[in-house]
Amino acid sequence: MPTQEDTVQIPNAPWWLPHSHVIVKEDFLASDEAWIQNHLGNKMKIDKNSKNPEVDMLMGNVNILLVARMVVQGVVAVKRTSDRIKTVSLPAEADKLLKNDIDYICAEINRLNPDMEEDEQEDFLAGANGHSKTSLELVKPSQPPL
Repeated sequence: MPTQEDTVQIPNAPWWLPHSHVIVKEDFLASDEAWIQNHLGNKMKIDKNSKNPEVDMLMGNVNILLVARMVVQGVVAVKRTSDRIKTVSLPAEADKLLKNDIDYICAEINRLNPDMEEDEQEDFLAGANGHSKTSLELVKPSQPPL
């Protein structure tokens, strides 16, 4: 469970009612990505009574899984055209969010965890690969020619 220092409240969407609030884990970790990937295709149905059994995979929705994994707590309330108030408790009811609400929450999570720009990736990869004369000498000391 993340600590309070590891979480942030995202800004309410303009169409949410004032009592809405969504608190998310600020850091999208490798373990979060693995959890989402593991849950994308984890439901399989096999008809064992068939002569030719087929596997039917039920794929999950990545945005629902992202909200289910990254939201610590929250309530989203929106007024519908019929004056009905639709209220969703998070993360338990992530699959009950309206599409524009889930898109907004996912965009805010992605804003907190931007992908590296191309030049940042190049700088990172050059250092991570360790292809410098100093690092190569540490791994494989130079030997005098025979």
